[in-house]
Amino acid sequence: MKIWLKRTELSGIENFGAFLNRITRNHAYNLLKRLTMEAMVNKNLKAEFIESTENTQESIDYNASAEILKRAVDLLSPQQKKVYFLCHVEGLKYEEAAKKLNISAGTVHSHMKQALQSIRTHFKNSDALIFLLLYLYK
Repeated sequence: MKIWLKRTELSGIENFGAFLNRITRNHAYNLLKRLTMEAMVNKNLKAEFIESTENTQESIDYNASAEILKRAVDLLSPQQKKVYFLCHVEGLKYEEAAKKLNISAGTVHSHMKQALQSIRTHFKNSDALIFLLLYLYK
């Protein structure tokens, strides 16, 4: 195609073989550069897509876990909710939570132990339910 487009200039070329060789080599180099650039772009797009997909999946997993945790905390007794909120959400130590609630640190420890056990059980049951639902919808 390039030779046809430059047909008016062919009469001034002394060595047509060298001219043809140069055009062919330049065209091959340009093609290889373009293919390399396309491969790099595709690789970058694929990496960005995978990262975006992973971030989306992490976000979905986090939201699902947060919802399960919220339900588990809702099932706790009122005193366990208070202790859990003070220790895990506000970050108070057992002694500080005990002073705030006017109970002993041992009682706070006991409530936290029961609350965490209840939350773990709720997560285990929820995971089993999720796997069951995923299995049924496959």
